[in-house]
Amino acid sequence: MANIELTIHNPFATKSLRSERDSTAFTRAYAQLTLAKKSPGKIIPIFAYLEGDYRIFGILTLNIGGSVSFFPDFYKLDNFDHLTLNANFIQKKGHFTKVEESGARPRLFNFEGSPLTGNDYYHLITFGMDNGDLLMDAPSEIELPKISYSTEEERLEYTKLIENSAHGHSILEFPDEEGAYFVQILVLPKEKSIDGLAVERTFIEKLLVSQTSLERQTYNCKKIEIPTPEKSDFSICILTLRVPGKVKGSFGFMMAQKEIT
Repeated sequence: MANIELTIHNPFATKSLRSERDSTAFTRAYAQLTLAKKSPGKIIPIFAYLEGDYRIFGILTLNIGGSVSFFPDFYKLDNFDHLTLNANFIQKKGHFTKVEESGARPRLFNFEGSPLTGNDYYHLITFGMDNGDLLMDAPSEIELPKISYSTEEERLEYTKLIENSAHGHSILEFPDEEGAYFVQILVLPKEKSIDGLAVERTFIEKLLVSQTSLERQTYNCKKIEIPTPEKSDFSICILTLRVPGKVKGSFGFMMAQKEIT
């Protein structure tokens, strides 16, 4: 028995690594391969650039069946391991998965996006934070989890899966303004354009300490479109913006079903 050991050079490294902010996102995203010996799909690391430095926000995986999973990378987030949008999300929605110490991977509960603008698109999740303190650090060298193999055929097979998993990256950048940082993930049918997407202010209002209405607030936001598998019926758009005020507990996120802070 031998191991495949690979290290990825990361040009988006955090300037000064903190001892309690070690990223676990890559280990979790590659668990399908390291533990179950199955394809991890296409791996897209998402970095956040804020306060003049890079952090890891999470990893998106484009799964071979057409679904998309998101592995967030936040300090002491143990509510769930990842969330998955089914390939036919517009009809069948998605679910949360938790990984237990035994290795079991139960689905915590199913979820639906909140329909917006006449059901043309859906709010998936909104993250709010006062700063980047609770995001995990991005080292200059990222070690992938070891993958064991017994034969040369297995080694070649797993090496190919790792090589095929590389699918670029995304950088979340924020407008140069004052206020809390917000990341909002929206989902829309694949045939729809992201050009008309707008910020859904309701979830932002609920995450702020002050419950002042933001109806008259003008948002300067940036948009990123995430490619999805051919088999999926949806596209993903990520909006980044800053809003005057502070977030409850300094960090929180919200979906239609429940709020976790």
